[in-house]
This record gives sequence, C-alpha cells and structure tokens, in this order.
Amino acid sequence: MKRELDSAAELVVACARCTFDDRQRADIRATIARGVDWQRAVLLAEKNYVLPLVFESLASCRDVVPDETYQQLAGQRKVLRFRAELFVDELLRVSAELEAAGIAVLHYKGPVSSDLLYGDRYRRTYFDLDFLVRHDNLREVSRLLRDRGYRCDVDLPTEESRKRFEHEQKEYVFVAGPICIEPHWSLTARRYSFPIDYPGLWERSAVHDLGGAQLRTFGPIDMLLILSMVGAKAKWKRLQMVADIAQLYRSMQPELALPVLEQAARLGCERIVLLAAHLAETLLEAPIPAAIRARIDADRSAVEKISLRVIRGLFSLKPKTLLLPDSPHIFSPLLFSMRERVRDRLAYLVQTATAPHELHLRRFPLPKWAYPAYRIIVPVHDYVFTPAARSMRAFLRSA
Repeated sequence: MKRELDSAAELVVACARCTFDDRQRADIRATIARGVDWQRAVLLAEKNYVLPLVFESLASCRDVVPDETYQQLAGQRKVLRFRAELFVDELLRVSAELEAAGIAVLHYKGPVSSDLLYGDRYRRTYFDLDFLVRHDNLREVSRLLRDRGYRCDVDLPTEESRKRFEHEQKEYVFVAGPICIEPHWSLTARRYSFPIDYPGLWERSAVHDLGGAQLRTFGPIDMLLILSMVGAKAKWKRLQMVADIAQLYRSMQPELALPVLEQAARLGCERIVLLAAHLAETLLEAPIPAAIRARIDADRSAVEKISLRVIRGLFSLKPKTLLLPDSPHIFSPLLFSMRERVRDRLAYLVQTATAPHELHLRRFPLPKWAYPAYRIIVPVHDYVFTPAARSMRAFLRSA
C-alpha cells in the first residue's frame, strides 16, 4: 500500500518508524534523494502528530535536509516540548493529589504512553491528559479539578440530564489555561461500545515509573486492545495512532498474540485489532506475530479495503466538504465497516442515530419520563435540521 504515497508522505512514514537505526537512515536518505516537497512534509508531520519523531529522525540526516526546513521543524519541536513539559508537571501534581485522596487512576496516552512506548516522555505529541477512574470516584475527581481552577466544558441544566450524559458518554473535559484533562469513567461511549471487563483492567494493570512517580497504566494486552479501539473510534485520523500500535508490537512478547486475539473476539473488536496491526506493519514495518498475521489473511479483503481508505485520509491535506459535521456523534460508514459482528454494527447504527449527547441535552432538556422522545429528536436534529442549516449557511456565503 506504500505505492499510494508520494515522496513527502513516504518521508514522514520513514521518520515515524522511529527505529533510529541504519536501515531507517538509509530509507530517509533514499526518499530525500528522489525529491521531497518539504512544506508538504512538514504539514503532514503536524497533521499526523508525529513532528517530534520526524525532527529526531531527520537530525541524523542533517546534511541532506534544507536548513530552512530543519530550523522550522526545530522551532515547532521546541514549542511542543515546552507544552509537553507543562503537561508532565501537571500530570504529576494531579496524580499525587488523586493518590492522596485515595482515588485510583489508570493513565493512558499522553506522557505515560510516550515514555512507555517511545522511551521518552516528549517523543509523542499530546494536547490533553487522559485517565480512567471508577465512576464512583467521578464526583470527587471533578471537585478536585475544579478546586485546582479547571472548568468543565459540559454544562447541563439538571441532575437527570447529567446522569443521562454519563450513561451515554465516556468522559468530561476540564480546561485550565493550556492544560486539558479528560477523566474517563468509560473507555468508549455507548454508541460504539465494547463489553469491557473494567474490574479486570484494574486487576491486570501495571505500574510505570514516570519521573519518580509510580503511575498505574494498562497491562500489555489491554493496552494493545485499548489503543486499537482508540484509533478506530478516531477513524485512524493520525499516523501517531498507528505509530503507537507499531511501538507496542516492537516490545510485545510473541506469545501474547493468542490472548490478544481471544480477548478481541470476546469484545467484538477483532477486525479493529487486525486493521491496527495491518496498518502498523504496512506503514511502519512493525513485527506482527504470525498468529495475528494469519487472522489478517483470513479477513484480508475487508482489512485491506479499510486500510486503503485510512491511508488516503492520513496523507490528504484537502479539507473535506461534508454535509454532516465530522463528529463522533454522527454515523460513520468507516466505523460501521470496522465491526465484524452484525449485532455490533446494528447497535452502532441505532445508538449513533438516536442517542442524545451534550448538545441535545442542553437544547432539549426533558424530564426522565420523556427520554424516549430523544429517539425522534436526535435524528431529526442531526440528520435533517443540521444539514439544512449548514446548506443554508453555505448558500448565503456564496450568494
């Protein structure tokens, strides 16, 4: 599938492999020798959240990189590192306060994944801090963050609407200055749900040392499954998501492949796991275990078809003209095709089309007894009113 890539995309892919070995350096030099649109390469690195990896990989080939481009990448890398330092400091402070309050947390993505997967807390681009808490601790976590000056982006009119939101969704977003913190009580919203064994996640969790702080995160099998789901939910919009999977496979023990497949089958996310592995192998030469490659071969037609769509999206800089907003709350044929079981596809279709999210709960607050009305309000609002309003605004702008 690399035949689909132009030289700028090939360069970004070669750099994002981040093996930092002779083979990678040779591939980078060979790609540059064929001619590269450097501005496009920089834009692709930014869009795909792999600019730190691109800069560090190109640093070893400094003599063939235009000085202007190198300085541009160095400047942007410096800004990202400064921002990351703020996030790491805040993560350590908040984690200490949560621990002191007796609140257990499972960290993922952000600085923890950067350090765990890439061996450096600054190699992975991140703009928020994600962690999982038990739902019983959610009120206390929210209070602690508000006491630290954070404001929540969700403003619901009643206690009943808040409960409904937490039933349907998976996270709150708290913001203070440049820092964004997202405490999750679920890893997936109900519209794209999986039967995750949450008590088991805590039992199988592992401790990772980050700057002397002992932070709890997911075990290797759970981490692979969860990061595959994260990529799927986000429709694999960034190469960073593929790089995370590739790094996991580079460190994963081959004997874990069968437990991964067994868990994926139970959760109904086998195709998602296979797609993640295929993208990691095809783009970033990740060492995929034979058992997983055999399952890819069994589902190759579907996996390759979806992979092709993902790869084209990763390396396109053209804005999409969409009648419907590009939102996780709007039905996506790509997400639909990533579920292998009919019941999961139908559940995604129904839940996405009819389940209320924060916007509906704010605009149309209903008493609990009237909640079935959302099954009509949501599709009319999202698939009739919203497209009509967007079309009207576009017409007025062009008139």
